[in-house]
Order: sequence, then C-alpha cells, then structure tokens
Amino acid sequence: MGTTGCKKEKSPQVRVAVVDDQNNGIENALVKTSVKGAGDGILNARVLQEGKTDRFGNVTFEFESTVLIDIGLFDNLGNLVDSTSVLAEVKRKQGRSENIYRKKLVFR
Repeated sequence: MGTTGCKKEKSPQVRVAVVDDQNNGIENALVKTSVKGAGDGILNARVLQEGKTDRFGNVTFEFESTVLIDIGLFDNLGNLVDSTSVLAEVKRKQGRSENIYRKKLVFR
C-alpha cells in the first residue's frame, strides 16, 4: 500500500537571469519588479521589489500570493534596458518541490 504526500500551497518565486549578447551572466545588474498602475493606488509593498544580480547573473524575488508583475533591467543611469512580464501563481505542490518562474533579460 503506497502513501501519498500532502500537497501544500507554495508561494511563487521569480528567478531572473541577466545576460549579455553572448549569454554570459552579468553581475550587479539592477532588476526591479512593478505592476501596471503602481503610481495610481495603494499596493502591497512586497510586490514592488528590487535587487542586484549575483556573480552568475541571477536574482530571485519572492511573493506571498499570485502576482502579475513587470520586471525591468536598468543601467547605471536608471534607464530601462530590457523588460518582461510574468504571471507568478501560488500552486499546490508536494513535499519540497519549488514554485519557481524563470525569466531572462538581456543587457545590450
């Protein structure tokens, strides 16, 4: 008789890889998350996040609930270099399985 594990809700993580034109990871790149209409109302502060990439060009953002976010890559002057959007949903997963959404931005 087999046993099945209990499925639990897993909050979403969004892992962003920042690369150059040759697909090499870029360290210390500034990445920010936002949502449409962010300036028009009250938002959960945890939706608006920013971080710098690690030595491999990756940065990870964690959210408590399902979010539709815009992700922007910025240069040292604050100019938008590349962007994308993602719907990161809470999912029911078993055991230690992760709920990670992966996106790639290119620094040109």
